[in-house]
Amino acid sequence: MTDGTRHRGYVYNFSPGAESLHLFPSDSTDKRFAKLVELRDCKAIFFVRTHEGNRAAREASRRAGPKRIPRGVRGVKMRIHFKDGEVLMASSEAYSPSRPGFFAYPLEADSNNLRIFVVNANVRQVVTGTAAEDSAPTGLLRQERLAAPALPPPPPAPAAPPRPGPPPASGALPVEARVEAVLRILVGEPTEAVAADTGVPAAVLLFWTETFLKAGRAALGG
Repeated sequence: MTDGTRHRGYVYNFSPGAESLHLFPSDSTDKRFAKLVELRDCKAIFFVRTHEGNRAAREASRRAGPKRIPRGVRGVKMRIHFKDGEVLMASSEAYSPSRPGFFAYPLEADSNNLRIFVVNANVRQVVTGTAAEDSAPTGLLRQERLAAPALPPPPPAPAAPPRPGPPPASGALPVEARVEAVLRILVGEPTEAVAADTGVPAAVLLFWTETFLKAGRAALGG
């Protein structure tokens, strides 16, 4: 599962195109006891010989070390990278990234897995052919779920610069403060310096200054 859990059970009438499946706790097909599993929550569905697996074969494989993938496997060899960093070595006869998923097969005849349905929505990359064999981790191990280190998280995106707010309305400062700001500009103080002191954008200060001059001319009859 995408949350890291594994669920065992029995599946009947599985359809690769369905969005969900019923997982039964026993070989009984009574749906009252079945669990509904959404396909998008699965990384892969393993159809196995037994739920217990072949522990003796796994231990023998670990003692023997890496083995070359045997020739004559079904379809095309591939290395499947899941989005969470897990890697699966397998082969497939009908891989298609445009479908909900595809069936893959073990690379060794004595694997406990009969076939694996891989869910494309949770796959990051599939490497096929000789490229999959040449770059397989630890020199081509037996076909099992190979736990690869999780990929490092992407670096955080740089924070967006703060968006400037709307210019303050004329009533944002008391009348006396607005007049003082205008007089400072009229006596030659840089508008940018007045803007920095008052927190009022320069464009607003210039508008106040122009309004102040117009009103003065009107008072003088000009």
